[in-house]
Amino acid sequence: PETGSVVQFQFQHLLANVVIGIKAEISGVEVQSISLKDISQTGNYNNGSWSAEQTTTLLKENIGITIDSDNTEFTDVTNGGFLTIPQTINGSQELIIKTSFKNYDITIPDITWESGKRYIYTLEIKQDNIIFNEPSVVKWDSDSATGSVIIQ
Repeated sequence: PETGSVVQFQFQHLLANVVIGIKAEISGVEVQSISLKDISQTGNYNNGSWSAEQTTTLLKENIGITIDSDNTEFTDVTNGGFLTIPQTINGSQELIIKTSFKNYDITIPDITWESGKRYIYTLEIKQDNIIFNEPSVVKWDSDSATGSVIIQ
């Protein structure tokens, strides 16, 4: 700074955020765990772009959220979502959902997850199957981000 001791920072999200929302036509379905399989785990960020190095399965266990059929809204079962390295999803990645009713393995449709964006996947658990809706993509900014960071 030219005067004083204030240093201006410009923050931006360099990761993508993937949220899973679920509703059910069956009452009492407990979501036990959610996994994203074959997702980039590590990578390098250089001059504004990412390069991924290896993949892993991202897992949220012991979720314990019960979805009732009278709930008309989708429930975020990822508690704010998965933070992922921006990457191209090419049909080899899967979403795995374990519930008290049934386990589901779903291929994630082709898409490129970009930094600074939130990808919201909504699923409807039916009596015999699950419906995987088209994802919505929204800007992931300070209004939609969760948590806080204090720099002193």
